[in-house]
Amino acid sequence: MNNNNNNNNNNNTENLKELYKLSIKEIDNILLKEQSLNFSKIYQTQKQFTDFTIYCEININHQEFEKYFKFADIIRLEKLKIKIEKEIEPIINQNNIFEIFSKSKEIHSNFLLEICQNFILKNYNNLLQKKEISKLKTNEFLNIIDFLISNFGRDQTNLIQEIIIEWMKNNKINFNQSFQEELELNSNLKSNSNSIKKTIYEILIKIQEKKQMTKEEIQKIEKTQLFQLFPSNFFVDLLDEKMGKLKSISENLTQKETKLNQKQQKLNQKQQTLEEKENQVNQNKTQLQKREHDLNQNKTQLEKREQKIQEKENHLNQKQQKLEEKENDLNQNKTQLQKKENEINQKQQKVNEKENENLQKENHLNQKQQKLEENQNEINQKQQKLDKKQQKLNKKQQKLEEKENQVNQNKTQLQKKENDLNQNKTQLQKREQKIQEKENDLNQKKQKLNQKKNENLQKENDLNQSKIELAKRENKVRIKEERKIQINLQNFREQKEGKISGIKVEEEINIEKTIQWMKEFQLNEKIQQNGCFILHNFSVGDHEIEIRKKEGISTIIKSMNNFPNNQDIQNYSCQAFINISANSDENQIEIGKKDGISTIIKSMNNFPNNQDIQKHGIWALSNIAIGNNENKIEIRKKEGISTIIKSMNNFPNNQDIQYKGIWALRNISFNNKENEIEIKRLNGNELTKKAMNNFPNNKDIQKNGNWTLKRLEK
Repeated sequence: MNNNNNNNNNNNTENLKELYKLSIKEIDNILLKEQSLNFSKIYQTQKQFTDFTIYCEININHQEFEKYFKFADIIRLEKLKIKIEKEIEPIINQNNIFEIFSKSKEIHSNFLLEICQNFILKNYNNLLQKKEISKLKTNEFLNIIDFLISNFGRDQTNLIQEIIIEWMKNNKINFNQSFQEELELNSNLKSNSNSIKKTIYEILIKIQEKKQMTKEEIQKIEKTQLFQLFPSNFFVDLLDEKMGKLKSISENLTQKETKLNQKQQKLNQKQQTLEEKENQVNQNKTQLQKREHDLNQNKTQLEKREQKIQEKENHLNQKQQKLEEKENDLNQNKTQLQKKENEINQKQQKVNEKENENLQKENHLNQKQQKLEENQNEINQKQQKLDKKQQKLNKKQQKLEEKENQVNQNKTQLQKKENDLNQNKTQLQKREQKIQEKENDLNQKKQKLNQKKNENLQKENDLNQSKIELAKRENKVRIKEERKIQINLQNFREQKEGKISGIKVEEEINIEKTIQWMKEFQLNEKIQQNGCFILHNFSVGDHEIEIRKKEGISTIIKSMNNFPNNQDIQNYSCQAFINISANSDENQIEIGKKDGISTIIKSMNNFPNNQDIQKHGIWALSNIAIGNNENKIEIRKKEGISTIIKSMNNFPNNQDIQYKGIWALRNISFNNKENEIEIKRLNGNELTKKAMNNFPNNKDIQKNGNWTLKRLEK
C-alpha cells in the first residue's frame, strides 16, 4: 500500500513539474508579447490549479523571482504573494535593495515595488549604515529619489534628504555645512529627476550668492558623477535665466510681501472662522454619534419587529387554512342560498299577485272618487240656485223699503192698513227665519263638503305613497329581470363561442326576445354587447329577413350609436350586417335608410388600429353596395371609399383586409362612374396592384384584383 502511495505521489510531482515548465513558458510569452494570461490550455480543473500553486510555493527558484512576481501580479494569488514576500527577504539581505528596486521597475512588477517600498521604510537606517546607496550609479540614484518623492512626498522629506546627503558624501562631492543646511531646509523637491537636478543646482547658486561656498568648490561638485548626466549648456542657460529673473523677482518681492501681509490678515480671519466651524463640526459629530446610537437601538427594534412579523405570518397561514375551511362551508351555504332564491322567486310571484289585487283596488277607489266629484258638482249647482233665491229676496227687501217710504208719506193711508201690514210683517219674519235656517243648512253642508275634500286629499296621498312603493318594487323586479336577461345572453354567447359547456340557459333565446330585451334595456352595455353577438349568430342562418321584420337592424344601429367606444359591440354589429345584407335587397335598403352606412364608417374611423373592425367593416360595406346604386352613392358621400383605402394602407400585410378591400372597391365601382373616378383619385388601382404583388399566391386577391383593375383601367 505504501509503495502504491509513493508511486502516486511521484506521478503527481512529475505532472506538476510539467505544468510548472508549461507555466514558465506561458509567463515568458506574456512578458515578451504583453498578452493577457490564458491558463485554460494548461489547467483543466480547479484541483490541478490549486496543486500547481502549492508546488510553486514549495519550489520557488530564486534566480527567476522576476517571473514569479509577474505571475503573482497576474493571477492575484494571495498565498503565493505572501510566500514570495517571505522568500524575498533573504534575497534582499544578500543583494542591494536598490538594485532589486530598479529591476522591479524594469519588469513593471507592482507587487515587487510594494515589497521594496515597505522594506526601505522599515530598514532605511540599516541601509544608510551599510552604505548601500554609495554603490548606486547616478541614473539609479535619480530613479530612487524620483520614486521616493512621488510615493512619499513631503511626509518623508527627512529620509529623502538623508539619502541625497549620504550619496553625495560617498561620491566625494565637496560641500560645507551651509550647503547641507540649505538642502535640509529646501522643501521644493519635485517628482521627476530633472526637477531634482534643478533644485540641487539652485541650492548651489544660493550658497554662492551668500558667499558661503567658493567657485572652485562649486566647480569640483560639477565635475562629480551627479552632474555628468546634465547637458553641457544646462547650467549656463539656467544661470542666465536665474540672473535675469533675480532682478525682477527682487522688485516683485517687496510688492508681494505687502500683499502677503494683507493675505496673512485675511488668513487669520479665515482661521478664526475655520476654528468656529470646527467647533460646530465637533458638535455635529456628537449629534451624529447620538444618532448612530439611536440607529443601533432602532435596528434592535426592527429585528424584534421582524420576529413578530414572522410570528404573524405563521398566524396568517393558520388563518388561511381556516379561511379555506370557511370557503368549503360557504360553498355549502351557496347551495342552500340557491334553494332560498327559488323560494324567494315563488314569494315574488305571490307579491306580483298582490300587486295586481292592489291595482284592482286602486281602480275601485278611482271609481269612488269620480262619484264623489259628481256629488260635489250637484251640491255646487244647488248652492248656485240658493244664491239666486237670495238675490230675489234682496230685491224684494228693496221694494219693501220703498213701500215703507211711501207708507211714511201716506201715514194717513197706512194707518188704515197697519193691521194688514203687521200681518204681512209677521209673515215676512217667518220667511226670514226660514231663509236663515236654509243658510245654516247650507253652511253645514259646506263644512261636510270640506271634510270630504280633506278625506279625499288624504286618500290621494295614500294612493301616491302606494304608487311610489309599487314603482320601487317594479324597479327591483326590473333590475332582477335585467340581470337574468344579461346572464342568459352571456351564457348563450359563451356556449356559442365554446368557452363554457353544460350550463342551462333559463329562458330560450330567440331573435324576437333578443331584440325586445335590447330595446327595453338600451343603456345596459353588456346586454347590448351580447345581443349584437347573438343577432350576428342568428344572421349566419336564414334569419336575416326575420331580423329586419322584428326591427333588428335599427336596434343594432342604435346600440352602435349609444356605445361608440365599445370595440366588441362595433365588431359584432359589423359582422351581423355582413350576413344580414348578403342575400336580401330589402335588408340592404333598410340599412341604407336607417343610416347604417355612416355608422359602420364611423366605427372604422374610431378604431383604425383594430384589424377585426376594419376587416368586417369593409366586408359589410361591400355587401351593402351589391346591386344597390343608392347605397354606393351614400358610401362615397360619407367618405367610405377613403376609409377603405386608409385601412388597406394601414394593414398592407393582412391578407383578409387586402382581399376584402379589393372586393369592396370592385362592388362599389360597378356601374357607377363617379365612384370609379373617386377610387382612381385616391390611388385605389395602385393599392390593388401592390396587394397583388405582395400576395402572388393568394388566388382570391389575384382574381378579384384583375376584375377591379379591368373596371378601373377602362
